[in-house]
Amino acid sequence: MDTLGTHLRHAVRHAGPPAQRRLEPEAALNHTEGDTFRLSTYGSGATTSQAPFINPATGAGTTLYAAVGGGSEKQDTVDAYLSGKFELGGRKHDLVVGMSSTRTAARTDGYTSVAGWSYVIPNIYTWDGNAPAPTYSKTGAWRTQITQQTGLFASARWRVADPLSVLTGLRLTDWHRHSDTYGTTGAYAGRSAIQDENRKVTPFIGAVYDITPTLSAYASYARIFNPQNYKDRNNNPLSPVIGSNAEAGLKAELFERRIQAHFAVFQAKQDNFGVRDSAITTPLPDGTLPYVAVNGTKSTGFELEFAGMATKQWRVSAGLTRAKVTRAPTDLIYANMPDYLLQLGTDYQLSGALAPLSVGGNLTWQSSIEGFNIPHPSGTVSVKQSPKAILNLRASWQFNPKLSATLAVNNVTNQKYWANLDYGNYADPRNVSVTLRAAF
Repeated sequence: MDTLGTHLRHAVRHAGPPAQRRLEPEAALNHTEGDTFRLSTYGSGATTSQAPFINPATGAGTTLYAAVGGGSEKQDTVDAYLSGKFELGGRKHDLVVGMSSTRTAARTDGYTSVAGWSYVIPNIYTWDGNAPAPTYSKTGAWRTQITQQTGLFASARWRVADPLSVLTGLRLTDWHRHSDTYGTTGAYAGRSAIQDENRKVTPFIGAVYDITPTLSAYASYARIFNPQNYKDRNNNPLSPVIGSNAEAGLKAELFERRIQAHFAVFQAKQDNFGVRDSAITTPLPDGTLPYVAVNGTKSTGFELEFAGMATKQWRVSAGLTRAKVTRAPTDLIYANMPDYLLQLGTDYQLSGALAPLSVGGNLTWQSSIEGFNIPHPSGTVSVKQSPKAILNLRASWQFNPKLSATLAVNNVTNQKYWANLDYGNYADPRNVSVTLRAAF
């Protein structure tokens, strides 16, 4: 995972006066594990390769199919680094060196096939949601996917002048993944899906210039190496995403430093980028849908953000993102992202007898999006979803420092829209939720 570049980009954006601290090593060891199980049904047409073209008059045209999967996962992670300061050229600079290692063992259990199970929904408009349950059982076979990633990294912040800092970084990564298969008797059946990425170098360079005490400019460039967990139609994992990310911007503190403002222009280039394989609608053995890796993905745009306290009780935020995504002309098999995304948010903390009450909300607006090769009775077509705005409101009551309740109303205007074009399904209608949070 390209965490070095992520941390350094954050440092470039938010660089400030150096903290005074002792030189000391730090380390962390984490272990997590858990079990999973999934039994799902999904609607399609007369066969799993056909889309559910519903008859508007009779409600017929949808058949349910099933998928079952389960297993377990164990992950061990160790992070260790040494940070400190050193003098060079009469100035103090910061240095961080360290290593990180993660090992993940994901087991997928074998189940009897549910490919023969189906249920024809007579009328989707009057269907009560009931269907006979699929029958299945464990076969005793399983497959274990082992992922091992180890990285050595170093980063330095060079204070070359009072207003200017230069950040440099380098990460060396070894990444390996393979799958071991075991039969129904527990006998080892072989190894497959072997992936090795050795000594992958991901450099980073950035600079921060303090124009005034409340205004700074920055620029950065980083290489991308990002393993992904998607699988293709043959149930083999996709190769890591590779590419680059470049960014430049301004960061300011306004209105007596109550509001933080940020403007940036960026360009990201990625190859092996995983997208839904729209030609395949049948889930994989673990219940997930297959993906396909595409090259030539590029995102170019800008973002403008404001956030902070307008008053002691009123928090506001606003953000506008313009991102133009382009891909290889032959890869138009999925939906594009919106070109523009606007997000507005506010929270107000009442006072007096109503001091435990805060009210707020957020409005998200996005421009139109377009999808390609969408199934249609006449064949595959291109579709466009109009711009939309979604309003969410909320109110929270803080009973005490450890207990609070929140009432949320989502999609207040009950907008009807597609949540996803390349795997067409509608987003949630207006809904209300109550959440109780307690800390012990």
